[in-house]
Amino acid sequence: MGARAAGADVHLLGPGWLTDLEHDWVRRPVRLEDLTTGSLASRELRDTGYDLLVVGHEYPSLPA
Repeated sequence: MGARAAGADVHLLGPGWLTDLEHDWVRRPVRLEDLTTGSLASRELRDTGYDLLVVGHEYPSLPA
């Protein structure tokens, strides 16, 4: 990923469907659509202090 190559600290959120990435990526298995306000997962995500959150979708099990 370009941001990582430029020196940014990049974390991947989601269940981890991509299996061909190097093992040194930081992955967090949280799904944003499953978060509820005040839940432990919601608080943990908030407490990371991310400066930027880019949201995309990857659903390889669903038809195009």
